[in-house]
Amino acid sequence: MSVKEYLETLIAKAPENSEYEKAEPLAKAIYNYGYYAMKAVRGGTKHPAMPGTYANDSALITSLEGYAIQKSIDTEVITDATYSLDLESETAINFYLTTDTFLSKDNVAVTAENATFEYTVEKTGERWRVKITGIGAHELGTVFTVKTGSSYVSASAMTYVQIALAYSGSSEETKHAAAALYAYYTETVNYRK
Repeated sequence: MSVKEYLETLIAKAPENSEYEKAEPLAKAIYNYGYYAMKAVRGGTKHPAMPGTYANDSALITSLEGYAIQKSIDTEVITDATYSLDLESETAINFYLTTDTFLSKDNVAVTAENATFEYTVEKTGERWRVKITGIGAHELGTVFTVKTGSSYVSASAMTYVQIALAYSGSSEETKHAAAALYAYYTETVNYRK
């Protein structure tokens, strides 16, 4: 049975089973996220979307403003700091720092409240990448702070959602996928309560 088939079965049986009924909002969120994520990447998907579109939901965009990237950079040391979210085989947050300073775990710290994670520091081209892995679905809103010297950058996986929805140049597919990721995160948190 595929994940898609499992989710469809769980959703169909929810009215008859209290455990399935409790999991139904999360199952729908996973189903939606899978659909929209596949539409946002090459190759697309062939199964129908669950009801609901997100891209132009101004209340959602406003509610995500608290997830905006935060940074304080000593420009004499760090000349640029950017961020990306990687959802390929696992959830990973990448912070890219442009600096002439050699970076390693000896002079780069990563912190996050109530989260278990791993991180690496490596040179990629002209920049240093601090890659944070081991982020669970219920931790997609967790803010990770990378600090080196007096500079810091803070963001969460939801920062990507905030950026994608607020940016006018994002495609509709990207906006739907980003908002579906937010719904997946919130339903995961609700289900764990």
